[in-house]
Amino acid sequence: MKKLTYESVLDRLRDYQAMVIEYDACLLAYDEIQPRTQKPFSHFGTGATRNITAPQEIIAERREHTIRRLKNIMNLIEQKQDQTMELIEYADTFELQSILRLRYIHGKTIEETAELVFCSDATVKRKTEKAINSIVNNYNKNMIS
Repeated sequence: MKKLTYESVLDRLRDYQAMVIEYDACLLAYDEIQPRTQKPFSHFGTGATRNITAPQEIIAERREHTIRRLKNIMNLIEQKQDQTMELIEYADTFELQSILRLRYIHGKTIEETAELVFCSDATVKRKTEKAINSIVNNYNKNMIS
């Protein structure tokens, strides 16, 4: 196992957020595909050529691909969330863990986190840095022993 650094912990915390964003983008793509598949083609049955069903087939393929992608991303998100939660457990206090959970699991901004924990934005930034540093120290200390 490699020693953790501040940057590597930050990267691991941000990886989860990136997966959630990708999942949301796939959901949006899936929603965009849905209405088109339910509308009948007005020219269907009026001298149709062999290619009249091609748009429907392409949309069906895209929908199936998007569904598979959503399932894969959901599995990855669950794994990444578990890994992120384990990493957050290395923070010193429950308060620091809570701030990290709000920021990196629930995707809250610094301002939203400050409102939820009743402190200033600067305090949230400072405690986030302190929490990440404590994760680095505690993880590396446990790795050695």
